[in-house]
Amino acid sequence: MLGSLKLTRKQCCQWSCGIALAIALIMPPIAIFVITPVIAQAVMYGTEIALPNSTIFPCSNLHAWMLNTAKIHVPGPFGATLHPYETIISTTICIDNSSGTPQTKAGTSCDNSIVTVLGTYLAPEMKLQAGHNIQEFVVGMALKDSTTVTSGFVMPMFFAGAKTELTIESRSIDMVASLNLVGIDIGIKVKSMKLFNKLTCTKVQIHDFQDIPDKYCHPSSNMTNQLTATITREATSAIAQDSSEAGLHRQALMGRRLDGGSGYEIHCVPGAPGKTSSSNMFA
Repeated sequence: MLGSLKLTRKQCCQWSCGIALAIALIMPPIAIFVITPVIAQAVMYGTEIALPNSTIFPCSNLHAWMLNTAKIHVPGPFGATLHPYETIISTTICIDNSSGTPQTKAGTSCDNSIVTVLGTYLAPEMKLQAGHNIQEFVVGMALKDSTTVTSGFVMPMFFAGAKTELTIESRSIDMVASLNLVGIDIGIKVKSMKLFNKLTCTKVQIHDFQDIPDKYCHPSSNMTNQLTATITREATSAIAQDSSEAGLHRQALMGRRLDGGSGYEIHCVPGAPGKTSSSNMFA
C-alpha cells in the first residue's frame, strides 16, 4: 500500500513545477491588491510635510488665495504620483467665555482646545520621488467661516506672536506608487490613500495690499471670470461711459471690482505645537 503512494522523480518534478506556477500566478495579485496598498498607506502616514512659506490672501467672501511652497519627505525607496485631491486644513481653537461674550482664540492658549476646519482646497497633481521634494503651487481655498480663520489662526500669530497648529489632511488620494528596480521603473495604481500631518506655524510677514485674481475669490462665476480676464484697467472707464444696451450689460456683469487684500505669510514645521516630529527631517 505504501509503495503505491511513492512518486517517481518525474512526478515530483511535475508537482514542484505546478506549485511554483501556482505561486507565480497567485503572488502578483496579492502584491498588487493586498501588499502594495498596505505599504503605500504606511508610506503616506510616514510622509512629512513642512511649509517654508505659505501666504494667504483672504477675499471679501469665504474664499482665499493661497501661494504655497511645501517640502515633502517620502520615506523609503518608493516614489509616487498623487492625482489631484481634496485637502482639508484644520486648526485647534479655544472658546473663551471669561468676558461674558464668547471669543475665539488659538488652541495653543488653552488645555481644552477643539479641532475645527479652516477650509478646503483641491491640491494639484504632485510627482514625488523617494526622499526630499519641493512643491510650489497656487490654489483657491474655500473657507469655513471668517471668525475661525482670523481670531483662531491669523490674529494669534500676527498680533500676539503665538504659535498655532495646522493639520493637513486628505481622506482619499488616488496615486501611482513607483519603485525603481535595477533601472526599471515599476508603477502600481493605488486608490483611496489617506494623508494626515500636523504642523506648527508661526508668522513671517504681512505682504502689501494687492488685487486677487477673480477666479480664486469667485470660482463659480464663470461668465464674470471670462469677462474680467479680458478687461484692462484702461478699458474700464470706456465701458463705464458706454450707454448702449451692450455697454450696460457689460457694466452689470463687471459690477464688482476684483477683490484685494493683504497677504499673511506663515512658516510651518512638522509636528504639533509642543511636540517634535519623530524623524525631524526638516530641523
